Amino acid sequence: MTSVFSIYRSCAFALVLCATSAIPAMAQTPPPALAPPLRLTLKDALSLAADNDPRLQGQTFAAAAADARRAQANLRPPLVVAAEVENILGTDRLATFNDVDATLSLGTTLELGGKRAARVSRAEREKDALLIAQRAERLDVFAEVARRFVAVLRDQAVAAVADENRALALRVQEIVAARVATGNASPVEKHNAEVARIQAELARTTAAAVFREEWGRLVSAWGGSPDSRGEVVGELFATPAIGSFAALQARIDDNPDILRFATERRVREAAVTAAEAAATPDVDVALGVRRVQAARGQALVLSASVPLNAGTRAAPMADEARHQLAGLAFDERNLRNETLGTLHGLIQRAEGAATALGLLQTGAIPAARQAQDEAETAFRAGRSSLLELSAAQQQLLDLRRAAIDAAAEYHGLVIEIERLIGASITPATTETRAP
Repeated sequence: MTSVFSIYRSCAFALVLCATSAIPAMAQTPPPALAPPLRLTLKDALSLAADNDPRLQGQTFAAAAADARRAQANLRPPLVVAAEVENILGTDRLATFNDVDATLSLGTTLELGGKRAARVSRAEREKDALLIAQRAERLDVFAEVARRFVAVLRDQAVAAVADENRALALRVQEIVAARVATGNASPVEKHNAEVARIQAELARTTAAAVFREEWGRLVSAWGGSPDSRGEVVGELFATPAIGSFAALQARIDDNPDILRFATERRVREAAVTAAEAAATPDVDVALGVRRVQAARGQALVLSASVPLNAGTRAAPMADEARHQLAGLAFDERNLRNETLGTLHGLIQRAEGAATALGLLQTGAIPAARQAQDEAETAFRAGRSSLLELSAAQQQLLDLRRAAIDAAAEYHGLVIEIERLIGASITPATTETRAP
């Protein structure tokens, strides 16, 4: 199966849109032309999802917003223009404007303690965390596309088996009809063969409907038309080794959910730095010119103000940031433990599915196929009944379906393992082989 997490930027197929031309009134409208059937590999499906999935397209704007927050954090405190007028609209002599004093000043806040650098650092760390979260979202999108691809591959194989079973039922019906015509079989067998053919037809119809449903779910992942036609190309029955638990355990750090803790740790460290910087009070300063009306002159005005108890007020925020940073290590340890347990379980189940598929392909299915061939030969010669032939056919059909389910389960588990470690573990394949 094609590696789930290899991101391809070029698409091998383009969806073909069909258009109908306008026709004169009262003319019969012909049915719209259908797009030619698509043949998609997993590489194609992932490429289409990478280029067209709305969630991935929207990530660019989230990253741009993070850059804007970083620019905001880098802003210095604004300059403030202030005007002050005194001694107006009072009583007695102050009721006039003869003793008005007016001040025009320009001021700002002097940030101390590295507050601006701390804000910028925190904004940068938050963007790093966003990029890791976006990577996890991309992997989720690709994993979902891969799951849908495997589902289509499975249902495609089931439909092929149903087609073969229908053809076999038709052949058996013809044999029974010939035997009944020569008096070598009971008319009851003719009716039973007809029922078996109808059942095979129903199974074929159901399998085709399920395939079309899964195909629609697959192509809708990148905005394609669910009503389009096509097929997928992949090697369903190949089960390449996925490696030991120890080997995969060593790669668990590639999991973006684990990487998130590293970036989150840096975010919280930056939060601690910003909270500690708040303990250093800022100084508000202003310089201006005052008009003293009584003296008929001007003078410079310089002011400065410093808040009191800044360290006391900042201490609870700094404590909160430190406690959150300390608690992060336990959250990471818990996630690692759960991830390793899940990884071990997935590996065991994948190995079990591969073993089951191997037993079916190398032992049970060849034996059942031989039994069916011998039962058909005996039935043609009149040495066995239709019941024996039907039992042999059903046994082979059940085993082939079990092989398809085992193969699909294996690849589904590989997808979950690759999502868990955030990396590919399987080589690319392109062909399908029936059991």
